[in-house]
Amino acid sequence: MSAALPLSPEALRRRRSLRSLVVILILGVVGTLILVFRAKLRGPSDPDAFLEALPPLRDDVALVAFTVGPEGKPVPGEGVVRHNADQMFPLAAVSRIPVLLAYARAVDEGRVTADEAVTVSEWERHYLPGTDGGAHGKALRAFDLKLAQGGFALEPRKTVTLDQLATAMITHGDHAAGDYLIGRLGEGFVDAVVRDAGLQHHDPVLPNAALFLLASTAGDEAGARALLAKGRPAVAQAARTAWQAFLRDEAGTPAQRTWLDKHPTPEAGVQSLWSDQAMTQGAAGEYADLLARVAVGAWGTPKQGEIVRRHLGWPLALEGNAELFTALGSKGGTLVSIMTEAMYAVPKQGDFQGKTRVVVFFQRRMPSLRWFALVRSFIHQHFMLKLAVDRAFFEATDTQLRSAPSP
Repeated sequence: MSAALPLSPEALRRRRSLRSLVVILILGVVGTLILVFRAKLRGPSDPDAFLEALPPLRDDVALVAFTVGPEGKPVPGEGVVRHNADQMFPLAAVSRIPVLLAYARAVDEGRVTADEAVTVSEWERHYLPGTDGGAHGKALRAFDLKLAQGGFALEPRKTVTLDQLATAMITHGDHAAGDYLIGRLGEGFVDAVVRDAGLQHHDPVLPNAALFLLASTAGDEAGARALLAKGRPAVAQAARTAWQAFLRDEAGTPAQRTWLDKHPTPEAGVQSLWSDQAMTQGAAGEYADLLARVAVGAWGTPKQGEIVRRHLGWPLALEGNAELFTALGSKGGTLVSIMTEAMYAVPKQGDFQGKTRVVVFFQRRMPSLRWFALVRSFIHQHFMLKLAVDRAFFEATDTQLRSAPSP
């Protein structure tokens, strides 16, 4: 393993400024089916240390980063980091980017309207209690809706707009909002948008709750393995069947509110296995290419692009970010042993000042201590930001991942 490159005074200044940026990315992290327990958290504490620890894990990380040209393609001569770019990795909440794209297209084509009213009760039919890390409650509070016991809204007859549900899905990581949108738009329509967006190495986009429902029936790790051995298409169909039964028989009834009481949290091994093998998967390279087109207005119609950038661009409104970036868009997610991030940025400082940068970083099969350390510190976001602004660090990362042998 090679040593970290020494930083120049200017690079050190940028490094110090990067420490203040941890809040700019994903605050609405979705820790689905997470087991909460006390553990000694260990992990790298800065981007350079994070890079040093990365090569031994190279088989289980996918990283793509580059400067974007006006047509949405990498700029020649600027360099490209492409590591495991074409491999299928679990996406976690990054899989909601295609749902956002489908929503934008549906609005543009007149299939739906952004201000379409949706009752909170209809939204909450898609809520599976205890499976979104509190994201649904955060979304309700963001829309000034009071919470009742169990994380449901106190006044379910109130309404929100379809555009607010897109906000709940992207900004707050609310599974119920995303699952409602999939149902409202149609799974077939969403999958058509996936293909049109160039996401060829991609699973069908399923409601998150469908896969969580199926996981709750797996029992122990042996049961989960037996279920997964049937193959991903069979698992997806079983999840659809479970979800339709839930919507038909339990959604909107007292059974929905007590669902968590009847379905104990799966053990850690089951959660890790399910996250790695059952949840929606896609390729980092294709997501990077898609975000590059979105960032420079080369995806979809102008109206579709504006809708997508408006929702992905929520971090720019956080305090101090407009002083550091001209544009900033992101979506990330977390499952047990999984952490994913996809972002574009136009820095106002650093070696790539004024240039559109894309960084997509997927991690899977993380040891428990490393995963908990990243959940606490989000140092991987510092790592991604440094890739976006520091050329020497960008080149060092490419060298590390190219030269390190697999463990």
